[in-house]
Amino acid sequence: MNIRRLFFTTLILFAHNVFAQVKKQNGSVTVAFGWVTTAV
Repeated sequence: MNIRRLFFTTLILFAHNVFAQVKKQNGSVTVAFGWVTTAV
């Protein structure tokens, strides 16, 4: 399996989990985090 592909998959899953946790705590922070991920 491609290491780069595996790395990006792990990174996306990690970001998704963080996004879900933040979304539970604060909606405005979630929006800001969404903008950051979209920009990157």
